[in-house]
Amino acid sequence: MNKNISPEEVWKLYQKLPQELKDVVFEEDVGNTIRKICSRHNLEDEFKELMKLTTEVLLGLLPPQEFKKEATRRLSTKNSSIDKVCQEVARFVFFPIKEGLASLYNLELKVDQKKSDAEKDSSKNNKSDDYRESIE
Repeated sequence: MNKNISPEEVWKLYQKLPQELKDVVFEEDVGNTIRKICSRHNLEDEFKELMKLTTEVLLGLLPPQEFKKEATRRLSTKNSSIDKVCQEVARFVFFPIKEGLASLYNLELKVDQKKSDAEKDSSKNNKSDDYRESIE
């Protein structure tokens, strides 16, 4: 974690989190997932640092968009491994709580944006078509 932040400040940040993120911050599954990712990529020595980075994202200290850049800076491994590790953390830890992270960081969800664009297109297609027969 950022060394300039006291445990009291971390607790204050935690208390302001959306409930979905509060539930995940201390969840054992997150640690197990990070440990499995580290094992899969032979990064057992980097477990603590990767866990710190993940926790910083969950607490609102590190935007998810900066996760890969910060991991590259703080982890001592090859870039190709970091890419894969960051993809897996995003997929298995951040993606299931994307709504909570989006509300914490005031992000627009790309998935929802695509959905709203599709809804707009479908509303354009709801015009009557003289060439189509009624299905009734």
